[in-house]
Amino acid sequence: MLKKNEIIRLTVTGISSDGNGVGRYDGQAVFVPYTAVGDELDVRIVKVLRTYAYGIIDQLIKPSGDRIDADCPHFGKCGGCCFRHISYEAEMKAKQSFVEDALNRLGGLSVSVRPIIPSPNADEYRNKVQFPVVERDGKLIPGFFFQRSHRVIDISDACLLQPHVMNSIAVSACKILTETGETAYDETDQSGNIRHLLIRRSSLDGSILLCVVCKDGSLRDESEFTDSLSSEYPEIRTIVINKNDRDGNVIITDKSRVIAGPGYIEDSICGVPAKLTYDSFFQINHDATENLYRCVKECCSAGEGQTVIDLYCGTGTIGLSCCDSDTRLYGIETIPKAVESARLAAETMGYEKAEFICGDSGKIRELIEQGIVADAVITDPPRKGCSEEVLNAMVESMADRIIMVSCNPSTLARDLKYLCNNGFAVSSVQPFDLFPRTKHVESVVLMTRGE
Repeated sequence: MLKKNEIIRLTVTGISSDGNGVGRYDGQAVFVPYTAVGDELDVRIVKVLRTYAYGIIDQLIKPSGDRIDADCPHFGKCGGCCFRHISYEAEMKAKQSFVEDALNRLGGLSVSVRPIIPSPNADEYRNKVQFPVVERDGKLIPGFFFQRSHRVIDISDACLLQPHVMNSIAVSACKILTETGETAYDETDQSGNIRHLLIRRSSLDGSILLCVVCKDGSLRDESEFTDSLSSEYPEIRTIVINKNDRDGNVIITDKSRVIAGPGYIEDSICGVPAKLTYDSFFQINHDATENLYRCVKECCSAGEGQTVIDLYCGTGTIGLSCCDSDTRLYGIETIPKAVESARLAAETMGYEKAEFICGDSGKIRELIEQGIVADAVITDPPRKGCSEEVLNAMVESMADRIIMVSCNPSTLARDLKYLCNNGFAVSSVQPFDLFPRTKHVESVVLMTRGE
């Protein structure tokens, strides 16, 4: 039995879905972060459970051929990335195995998984970022949280996940806020004002939306702030103040006002237009998402006179990108503002046969009861997957194909198993990397109804 602080020799043989390397010692699994398949190392055990243990690297004896030098000085401290120590090719192999292992081991499904489609860009792919702001030596600085902590690490303009200009704007904004006498919010005693900086960037023209989240809902010198920052960064199209005086982890609230520009930026994905405000939902990795949407469209195969139901539809981008003006589309979404955005996008595109309904995905049953027969159902649920009620309704919808978009291989495996036990078969599984250098992987699965 392993003991805490014991040092063992371990060879890493795989990567677990949480991003940790894993090897076996005397038959017991040992998980070690920031390791690579093929690493031979001495590991210090830090936590022992009944059937497995956790360790940290004590000494790297023989490095894996997958290892590379981490290109970020904060890697291993900041909680944003877990794969900067291995090549992107090795990361793709790991994520491919996450999907294959979940479907075969958890779902009991003997299915073939297509090779993962990598992101067109492994760095600078994020079009939205949220920086917590802290105060050090009388200066405001943007950063990211240390792992499993509310302590902030100074990014020093170095994060590689989003375009460099977004980091630079955050640094400059903090400099100006410091000069105008602003202080950072302190969650221990609720003093100070500035809490977060939220930045969005359009893929169409590079225009920027900046949202300053603060306790008071105002800045000391808003004119100086907007004029100075806009003159330095002409790509900033709009600046918004969001008031958050709540005690807790919520970053933004619904209390906002525009202090410069129109309050939104414009973007589009697969031809579906979007006006993005500070709180709009929009896919983080634009180019990789377009690849995923094209796959969904191919699986959906919606033609003239057909009916498609899009569950968890958000702002309608998946359904609208998959259908044309001759397809009857029903989108269901719980967030009223997202439904409004979906309706506006459909109107802009001239899709008169698109209808968006505000409610949970159980609303699909109401459509069935109205006699609506779907040819295809698209579902893009949250990480917890679909409820049994929704799965049953999809089965009862009479659709001959279901397209499942999933961000969680484990819950995907569970839901696919249920559908396979109720008349459907898996036709194709296509993984996508939408979040390079993190543990996350997306999948598109086409299910067809059997005889």
